[in-house]
Amino acid sequence: MINLKKSPLATTLPPKNTIFAPKIFNMKRIVILTLIFALSLSVSFAQKKTKTPVITHDQRVTSTMFANGLKDYYQGNFQNAEKNFMNVVQKDSKHATAYYMLGKVKKEAKDYPAAEYFLQQASKNDKSNAWYLSELAEVYDLQGKHKESSAIWSQVCKMQPNNEKFVINCADAYLQCGDVKNVMKYLDVLEQMEGPNEGITNFRVEILLYRNDVKGAVAVYDKLIKQCPTEAGYYAKAANIYISNDMSEKAIPYLEKAIAIDSTNGEAQCVLGSYYYTHGDKDAAFLSHLAAMKSPDVEVNKKLSILRLYLADMNDLSQAPRQLALARALTESEPETMEGWAATASVMVRQKNYADAVPYFEKALDIDPAQYSLWQDFLYCLAKAKKYDKIISMEKDITEIFPTNGMMNYTLGDAYLQTNHPTEALKYFEKSLKYTYDKNEQGYIYSAMAEAYEALGNAEKAAECRKKGNKK
Repeated sequence: MINLKKSPLATTLPPKNTIFAPKIFNMKRIVILTLIFALSLSVSFAQKKTKTPVITHDQRVTSTMFANGLKDYYQGNFQNAEKNFMNVVQKDSKHATAYYMLGKVKKEAKDYPAAEYFLQQASKNDKSNAWYLSELAEVYDLQGKHKESSAIWSQVCKMQPNNEKFVINCADAYLQCGDVKNVMKYLDVLEQMEGPNEGITNFRVEILLYRNDVKGAVAVYDKLIKQCPTEAGYYAKAANIYISNDMSEKAIPYLEKAIAIDSTNGEAQCVLGSYYYTHGDKDAAFLSHLAAMKSPDVEVNKKLSILRLYLADMNDLSQAPRQLALARALTESEPETMEGWAATASVMVRQKNYADAVPYFEKALDIDPAQYSLWQDFLYCLAKAKKYDKIISMEKDITEIFPTNGMMNYTLGDAYLQTNHPTEALKYFEKSLKYTYDKNEQGYIYSAMAEAYEALGNAEKAAECRKKGNKK
């Protein structure tokens, strides 16, 4: 959803191709200068036009109160600011800027009905001020009054037709009202200002698909194809809409054109893979999906979707080679994506290639150490690969991250036992037993404890542990 919540006095037009990242300026200086200028106009027009205007005592007092109100507002003393601005409007009921600042004070306090009233008064006394109206529109939006806000945003856009932020907010307000026609109208305006923009295009397509307007969504890409007939990605995206909506036969001409233009296009290969997969040609689907996985043109989320599709059946070892090929392709094309390394390691463990899986687990956990389930698989892999010293070297991490995990403590204890440190092993077996509730697992722990006691020459404790283990 489009972000509306930036103050128009704190932002300027966003740079080209980054609609949603407005620049921040010196807000205090701009607002104060603007308000002082507005105040000077108010004072000058309130008097008779003379060559030497006379400023009355009341006007000097009003000006001082207003300046004090501004100082209080920007120092965060909203209570005093409100008092000063209220005193101003009591002396001058047409002081638009004071009403405006009262609206901002009430908005800060989340007293939106009061903010609405004061901003209405500000706009009433200065009908040509777009900033007063935009602030009022924001307050309407904060109250969920999108019908009212959309009307105000539309008015503001007419007053300042080149302000991209106002256009974005107007489109969003109409979206909240469900007025798709006007949403599209203002997206057109935005696109005229910005030029072709992927974010706008995607937003437009999502709205149309949400309304089940498949034809309209494809028409968005048809328009782009007309403008750029050699861009294979547009054909591929149009085809993907048809395939995703069970209209594969309509996707074929688009796919054929995309491949004819660029047979290596990642987007086209991704869509082609989906087409083959849904039609049961798993061999052709795999080749296209592998090409898409290797392509720098395909976004990482789509690559992850492909990988998950193939990892869905982890029990079928016959699929392991394809799963491994896709996972490794992801590590090569997206080396900072944890899932590729983790999937590669997991498939290798299923293939019992424990030693080969270790560096892939390490890389995955280096990218995201918070993957707790992956730690358990990693330690299991190290144990199967008999890399007990490696497990022991990670003792601090294991005990800090998994202090109450029975099997993690068991794995650490087993590593000590296998490296002839039975005393340390027993410490972790005892902790493991404390946090393990599965009877089969408790049986394994007692058996390991028996081995540790035997290594220490304590046959009596070893026999006791074996007896307890046999009962489990």
